Amino acid sequence: AVVSTQSTGSGFGKTHLLHAIGNEYSKNNFSVKYIEPNNFTKKIVDFSSKGSNKISEFINYLKQYDVLLFDDIQYLGDRVVTLKVLFQVINAFIENEKQIIITSDKHPNELSGFEDRFITRFNSGLITTIKTPSLEDLVKVVEFKLKELNLSPQKWEQEALRFIARNNSSSIRSIEGAVKRVKYYISDGSNIKYTYVVIQNMFKELSINPEELTPKRIIQTVGNYYKITRGEIIGKSRKSNIMLARHISI
Repeated sequence: AVVSTQSTGSGFGKTHLLHAIGNEYSKNNFSVKYIEPNNFTKKIVDFSSKGSNKISEFINYLKQYDVLLFDDIQYLGDRVVTLKVLFQVINAFIENEKQIIITSDKHPNELSGFEDRFITRFNSGLITTIKTPSLEDLVKVVEFKLKELNLSPQKWEQEALRFIARNNSSSIRSIEGAVKRVKYYISDGSNIKYTYVVIQNMFKELSINPEELTPKRIIQTVGNYYKITRGEIIGKSRKSNIMLARHISI
C-alpha cells in the first residue's frame, strides 16, 4: 500500500514524522529504507553507468525491504529515467503487499511532472495532511524551544512570544534560530523580563525600509505567512487560499 503524507510547506515536520514512522516499523522487526530524492536519482545513474542490466539489481535490492520511505517526492517530477525505476518499485511493493510511505509538499493531485499512473497509485492509499500551524500552535513551539534553552517562558510577555512566532512562521527551524538568537543576546537571563519591546529591539532589522519593499520581497513575505510557495502565488491555481495570497501580493 502507498501512504502519502502531505504538508503545506517545508519545515513543519514531514521528515521527522517519516523517520518516526520508520523507527516504529523497525521496532516491530520490519526492514526499513529511507530514500532521499537526489540520492535516489544518483543511485540510478550510478547503476545505469555499469550496464543496462544493473538497474534490475538496484530494484531487486530495494525489493528486499519491507518498508520504503520516500521523502520530498515532489523533487522527482520530470526526472524521466528516475520515474521509470520508481514506477517499477511501487508496482513491485503493491503486488507483494509491502509498504511505501511518501511525503511531499502538496496533495498528489497537485504534483507536477508525474504521469497519471503515478497519481492514481498515490491516491489509492491513505493520504494524511500536516496542516499549517496556527499562531497559537507556533507560540507553543516557541515556549517549548525556550524551555530547551532554559529561557523560562513564564518570564515572557505573551506579546513577546507572539512576536517571535509571528515573524518566524515559515518553519520550525526559523523559530529555533530566533530563540537561539535571544539566547546569544542574553548572557545572564535570570533577572530579565522578556517584554515585547526588549524582544522587538533584538530583531529590529525585521523592520523593512521602503526602498527594500520589492515585489519579490512582498511575494516572499505573503507566501511565508500563508505557507504558499512563490511559484504557487504567481501561478494559475484557483484555490481560494492561493488566490487570496495572490490578491494581497498585488
